[in-house]
Amino acid sequence: MSNGAMMTYRLATELGEKIAAAAPVCGSIPADLPSKPGHPVAMLIINGTDDPLVPFEGGDVHFGRRKLGKILSTSKSVEIWTKINQVHLSEEKLLPDKDPMDGCRVKETKYTGSDNSSEVIVLTIQGGGHTWPGGKQYLTERIIGRTCRDIDACECIWSFFKRIN
Repeated sequence: MSNGAMMTYRLATELGEKIAAAAPVCGSIPADLPSKPGHPVAMLIINGTDDPLVPFEGGDVHFGRRKLGKILSTSKSVEIWTKINQVHLSEEKLLPDKDPMDGCRVKETKYTGSDNSSEVIVLTIQGGGHTWPGGKQYLTERIIGRTCRDIDACECIWSFFKRIN
């Protein structure tokens, strides 16, 4: 999550020939990443649209007044990986709103190719903050935004990894 997501992008970029799949959560590609991906890596990208620390639309990552670098938007990050993986939009749907009280919905967007080894799946947490879907609300919503209860990110990631060839 967060810096871990950005590290995941870097590893997938620099060690793509050794990594089959990656699942960054609450983060996008750092704007200053020194290289572009050279090998397809199946990606499951999970980002909240209302993340107050790592903006969904890209720009400055910050905590309070402290700036911690710049990131690309979620859509630009997805565009880079769909191009490298040579996949195309195949399905887009809203997942069931299992907890209407959490203020979030999950939109699943799938990009597929000839097999699942290069697919890109994006789980857009509409209304979600800088949180782990299905996890604890570890700080107040005012600081980190809302936690989505409609999915469990751990289960989604494990299910994704198990399917990759």
